[in-house]
Amino acid sequence: MTNLEALQQIHAITTAALAAPPSSATPIYVPAGGPLQHVLDAAPQDARVQLEAGATYPGQFVHPGRGISLSTRDAVPVGRATAQDSVATLVSLTKGPALRVKPGAVGGLCASVALKSTDPTSEVCVIGDPLATQASHQPRDFTLDRLVILGDPAKGQKRGVALHGVNLALLNSHIGDIKFPQQDTQAVYILNGPGPYFVRNNLLEGAGENLMSGGDTARILGCIPSDILIEGNTITKPLAWRGQAWQVKNLLEFKSARRVTVRGNDIGYCWHAAQDGYAILISPRNQNGDAPYTVVEDIDIEYNVIHDVANVIKITGDDDTHPSQRTRRIGIRHNLAIASYQQYGKDNGYGRFLHLGRAPQGITVQHNTAITDGYTCVYSSPGGSVKESPGSTWIGNALYHRRYGFKCEGGTFASYYPGAEFAGNVIAGGTGYPSGNWTPAVAEFEAGFVDLAGKDYRIKPEVAWAGAGVDLSKVPTW
Repeated sequence: MTNLEALQQIHAITTAALAAPPSSATPIYVPAGGPLQHVLDAAPQDARVQLEAGATYPGQFVHPGRGISLSTRDAVPVGRATAQDSVATLVSLTKGPALRVKPGAVGGLCASVALKSTDPTSEVCVIGDPLATQASHQPRDFTLDRLVILGDPAKGQKRGVALHGVNLALLNSHIGDIKFPQQDTQAVYILNGPGPYFVRNNLLEGAGENLMSGGDTARILGCIPSDILIEGNTITKPLAWRGQAWQVKNLLEFKSARRVTVRGNDIGYCWHAAQDGYAILISPRNQNGDAPYTVVEDIDIEYNVIHDVANVIKITGDDDTHPSQRTRRIGIRHNLAIASYQQYGKDNGYGRFLHLGRAPQGITVQHNTAITDGYTCVYSSPGGSVKESPGSTWIGNALYHRRYGFKCEGGTFASYYPGAEFAGNVIAGGTGYPSGNWTPAVAEFEAGFVDLAGKDYRIKPEVAWAGAGVDLSKVPTW
């Protein structure tokens, strides 16, 4: 069973378990100005607590779990939430989240509400406790569905949702304007809980990272956030932020993670700013030097469209500052990637499809189409005590060679990737690649697309390399 199949099986079971309580449960209505926290504290198991659409409930609310659902009355739970939805709003008027799910809570739902904080340095919604020392003390079996979380357009917001727990889901939500000057920000942050985590069909806007796993020491000893499904989301940064004061880094970042599937997402708009503008960064980080077990492993990135970025994916084999475990088993399959240093870089800010550094192990790159303008399509850099990346596979990709193609700093492809399988690729304008690959001239390669200028990246069935690249019918449109 693949990572994705296992995660989908878990999610199907938990979605059924977290469905609305039986219709015999009488809703508890809390009008505007009503004692919402008192109602939540006193509500029985599986109660339905309902709020008034358009009303504002000031405070810092704590969801007790117990299978209780908290939602806006008469809200229709269909499709992804939007900023225009007529829902109730929970607003924190002081520092701290508008909604928190208490440690140890079991079961529960918050759906079709807006959450807001008037303090831009705060998190807006927190499930669990970043300081808990045991997984059993964290919430479990909790779902956030159709939330609207917006930072202040002028002041920004530090963080949208923080997830620390067991079997947590963020679905169909709109999280926007998560940005701050001179500080890392995240729309979604995952850290102090083993998972699984489900992030599906959301709009995520974050300046620092739209979604990050890791980045600090989990207080649960040995905890690696695991079994993470990121599927069907729109993960983006508004171009209006470019040139503004917000600290911009990457779209997805994994510093501590195990068994992750990133599938079927629209991932777009990232530029050279505080960092080099990679859409996806995979780099184990033992952030404080006290977690040498930190690892990023078993990551599948598949059937996504990644576009309008300075660079696509960077993978680092280990932490170059503190001890960590080695990155391994990363699969990059069936993605359409479009990167341009000319549009989104700075000082020749690379325009790469893939950067591999410090010898990650077991890299699989299959059936991707990458439209890039950098000097290299794949750049490999040395560092650390491990020099080789065995177990790698490169099959059926459609790439540009440009000036250097597969550039291996201080070595050769064979020395970096001993025993690699390399077949069925088309590398436009390249020379010196193994037999079983195609190296057409750039003009011939580009003529092989249905309409490159019109952004139709399907490969014509009559060209020799028709089987290479991604099947565009299986990736999102944008």
